[in-house]
Amino acid sequence: MFILISLALTIAFIIFATAKYKIHPFLTLIVASLAIGLMGGLDTGTMIKTLSEGFGNTLKSIGIVIACGSIIGTFLEKTGAAKSIADSLLNLTGKEKSPLAINLTGFLVSVPVFCDSGFVILSTLNNAINKKTGISLAVLGTSLAAGLYATHVFVPPTPGPLAAAAIIGADIGLVLVFGFIIAIPVSLVGWGWANFYCSRFSIESQTHDKEVTNRRTDSPNILIALLPIIIPILLISLKSLIDHPI
Repeated sequence: MFILISLALTIAFIIFATAKYKIHPFLTLIVASLAIGLMGGLDTGTMIKTLSEGFGNTLKSIGIVIACGSIIGTFLEKTGAAKSIADSLLNLTGKEKSPLAINLTGFLVSVPVFCDSGFVILSTLNNAINKKTGISLAVLGTSLAAGLYATHVFVPPTPGPLAAAAIIGADIGLVLVFGFIIAIPVSLVGWGWANFYCSRFSIESQTHDKEVTNRRTDSPNILIALLPIIIPILLISLKSLIDHPI
């Protein structure tokens, strides 16, 4: 019973420290791991050794993938590729269905990019859509967040699903496939909720027109913009097909 209470207190500490005081999750998890070890009766030497070995084994299996994913995310942000994807989807769906376009953009961009960074990158696009269509920022923001979080939580090479797969020894390719199967309806449900409920709230952009229209003019075309997302997914899928032939 004591260990369950200790675990609950540790989880509460992690949530409180990261949400309330904005302490970096890495530092919070280190402190929480040490705390649960002490409450579990581990001596200091064993606790440090276990923590180091666990972190090292996880990093050994997914560290390179996480580093490459960070590089890809920076590429999408700095080159304007994320905006290029968004603009192409907007042209495809039209202004009236722009919440769906921004939802799909978030879904794609968050595969290699952290969802918080993706939200910052694409929020300026939401402001532009709001100016052009009058669609509430509540609808656009919720649609974007739903798409971003769906792949951020379920689809490798995002670090969270990668780490979970490494800890339980799951095949990353299979995690990717089933992650997409789960993430697609989750993202669309979020988009549906945004249209059904969030449309009741009229929130207008406070950004000046000059800020909204100040975009890169040398962004890559859609095919080049999608390559950094498609290639890692294909490589991971091919490895799984080789390891688990049909």
